[in-house]
Amino acid sequence: MLADTTYLNNGKVSNKLRHTFWFPDKDVKKDQLVSVWTKPGTDTTSETDSGTKIHRFFWGLNRAVWNDTGDCAILFALTTWQFFEAVN
Repeated sequence: MLADTTYLNNGKVSNKLRHTFWFPDKDVKKDQLVSVWTKPGTDTTSETDSGTKIHRFFWGLNRAVWNDTGDCAILFALTTWQFFEAVN
């Protein structure tokens, strides 16, 4: 999961997450590249000129997420998770 937040005045990262991107299930191996584009598009896998595999993911937003000085990207490595239905 990738999230957008900001830095606090003391240089630490804020715990207020503004946007999150949940990566689709994809087998990515060590030393392969991953890029995330906030704009709409179709996810692709190709190779760089040097032969390294690169996985490109598209968030599907109509505007940039990282657009101000002080913005911060946080990458979460999740090995397991649970989800629960919200009920009234």
